[in-house]
Amino acid sequence: MEICIIKELENHLREKVIFQTLFLLVAALVTGCSSVKPIARDQSVPLETFKRAYVVTPPGSDLAISGYLQAALSERGVATGAGALTNMPSDAQFYVTYQAEKGWDWTVYLMSLNVKLVLPSTGKVFAEGEFQRGVAIHSYPDPREKAFEVIDSIYKAK
Repeated sequence: MEICIIKELENHLREKVIFQTLFLLVAALVTGCSSVKPIARDQSVPLETFKRAYVVTPPGSDLAISGYLQAALSERGVATGAGALTNMPSDAQFYVTYQAEKGWDWTVYLMSLNVKLVLPSTGKVFAEGEFQRGVAIHSYPDPREKAFEVIDSIYKAK
């Protein structure tokens, strides 16, 4: 009788461990492991003091992303404009380039966003940040939210 009770407890514990393991695996797949992170930031460039920027909009690119980046910079007190690099005003203290990659399954969604901040006088990239969508089952990231998060990650980078 005691052996039967022990075997029942062992079976119950095994089932519980299997269930918990499967639950954690499904949770990891559903979250997709997307990330927003700064890649690099030159601390000798006084980004926080800059008040004028220009978002370079590549031909054929998603204009919404350009607008989101302008709004994110505006929240930090930076006046912005956008358009072709050749139209950048002479008083821009830095300009922003971006590359957005989109995917499609049920709808178009943002797969990645790479943002670079560049000094006009030298063409030197002084800060960079990115969003990368995870490769597992995923949600559909909000491009506006991700643009803001990438800009925030650059400003917070040390």
